[in-house]
Amino acid sequence: MKEQDEQLYLENFGVNEIKSINFSDLHTQIIREPALLHPSLEEMVQSYENGLGVTKTVRTDHGETAIGYSRLIPLLSDEQKVSLGLPLNFPDIYELGTVFINPEFRGRGIAENLQLELLLRFKNRIVVGKLLVLGTTKTQKVLHLLEKMKEHGFEFYICRHTEFPNLSPLTCICTPPFGEGFQITSDCSKRVSSEEIVFINKVLPEVDKKNFPKNDAIACTMFVSSRKLAYEVDNQLLKIHGDNPTSQGLLIRRLKDIGYYD
Repeated sequence: MKEQDEQLYLENFGVNEIKSINFSDLHTQIIREPALLHPSLEEMVQSYENGLGVTKTVRTDHGETAIGYSRLIPLLSDEQKVSLGLPLNFPDIYELGTVFINPEFRGRGIAENLQLELLLRFKNRIVVGKLLVLGTTKTQKVLHLLEKMKEHGFEFYICRHTEFPNLSPLTCICTPPFGEGFQITSDCSKRVSSEEIVFINKVLPEVDKKNFPKNDAIACTMFVSSRKLAYEVDNQLLKIHGDNPTSQGLLIRRLKDIGYYD
């Protein structure tokens, strides 16, 4: 965590020490969900300790036990940025990863509170364009949470992966049978269609989360914290290999060469 972010984190949340939290049960539940990213138990603990993860806990006989969890995942390291020849002022890019609540505690607004707590830690950098948050989801509930974040000054933009062909390969990295990430093919049957994305953006602001069907699955949909910054980042990545039809393929090959998909 960068020094200025750590200071903002401490000021906003009054955190003076890191609590010892049991993530084991929640981790077991997360890895049973096929549509989620599956962080290791160690990754969950580390993200919490370095301020990139937030959790909701309850007191049990075993101490503080996690019942909710959300995290941000830094994508391009400084070394990888240098390898790609990106400028020194290239924004940081974080992926909004696993957002999960123990089923026994759902419906209480915990997910929204966790999402807000996490994003507020980095709001200054997001607002001034030094940090781009992005992600991919297959549920309406996640998009509804992002819509709720507008009440707190965040302007998430919901889109198709193909709208940002050079940025998307940083987050669209799944493999069959879940999907076919850009590192495999540019044509994936699991991604949201142009017609579906229009419908989602039209109805989402009017959706009451209480009316979500039990199965709220949607096709794989991308989101970014700033449409303007996402276009700027996409153009900078495009320029690595020049503006031509082969640029995306060359970028993906370069990402493979530097171990991004490992």
